[in-house]
Amino acid sequence: MLTKTVLMLIPIAALLSTGAFGQTINYSGSDCVKRSGGDINYDYDGGVGNTNTTSLSWVVCHVPHADFDGFGHNGGIENGWFDAHDGHTSRNIACRFRGHSINTSANRIDRQYGSMGYTGDLGYQRVNLGGVGENQYSSYVLACSMPDSDAGRVSRVYTYRVNQ
Repeated sequence: MLTKTVLMLIPIAALLSTGAFGQTINYSGSDCVKRSGGDINYDYDGGVGNTNTTSLSWVVCHVPHADFDGFGHNGGIENGWFDAHDGHTSRNIACRFRGHSINTSANRIDRQYGSMGYTGDLGYQRVNLGGVGENQYSSYVLACSMPDSDAGRVSRVYTYRVNQ
């Protein structure tokens, strides 16, 4: 009887595994790399910021494709957020998820964009983000524009969360 019970639990355990239900993972801002503009630096808390005093910078942040149509999930990025410190009095940090895949039959890259999230007032804040869909070939990034530093205050992204 015990053997039958154990054998019945193995498929249930596989169904309840992280891969079957998607994943929620937090990442450090230090996973972001400069795409263009500004002067990107990383602090000891894992934050990424733009220290340039006159120009914006754009960064892209690592987002692995971890859920391929798991049970109860569509396989895309369902949503997420980023934690940031807004140090600029008139410009905000702006981020969104981006997805792309190679469409070999149409000889093009198909792109999808999540909703843009913006910081508001000066200070520390969490900004919610919408998701993007997927297909089996999709890859993702979190793309952010970082304002220039303002009166010595550097805006930084410290953490971001991806719900797949």
